Amino acid sequence: MSQTLAVKSTDFSRQFARFTSEAISKGVIEVENHNRLVGAFLSPTEYENYQRLKMRERQVSLVSELPEDYKAMLLDIKYGE
Repeated sequence: MSQTLAVKSTDFSRQFARFTSEAISKGVIEVENHNRLVGAFLSPTEYENYQRLKMRERQVSLVSELPEDYKAMLLDIKYGE
């Protein structure tokens, strides 16, 4: 499991090389501006995890947008059989 390191945006921009190394060990660097999260810098491993999760996202469709035969099929489904 990765750790998270929070840094100020000015420190992040001034010490970018340092934080690229830190990201490898910590996993995630949260960048804050005026105590508000404005972004995050991910290690390669965490970025791969993010990409994998993005691929698994499901698309949401409104029933009203489905073709009529799909709507009929959904209405005929019997649960628990």
